[in-house]
Amino acid sequence: MKKQIVNWLITNGSIDTTERELYENAIDSLKILIVPVVYAVFWGWFLQEWTITFCFVFTFAVVRKFSG
Repeated sequence: MKKQIVNWLITNGSIDTTERELYENAIDSLKILIVPVVYAVFWGWFLQEWTITFCFVFTFAVVRKFSG
C-alpha cells in the first residue's frame, strides 16, 4: 500500500522519484503512530470508557514523543 501511495504522489508530481525511499519510511512511521491510537479509541468506544482512553492516548503520545 505504501508503494501505491508513493507512486501516486510521484505520478501527480508532488514528489521527485529520488525521494521515494524517504516517503516510504515516512508512511511506515505514520502507520506505527496511528495504529495504537485507533486501537485504543476503538476499545474506548466499545467499553464506553472515554476518560481512560483519553489518558492512555495522551500518555502514549507523550512517551512516544520523548522516547523516539
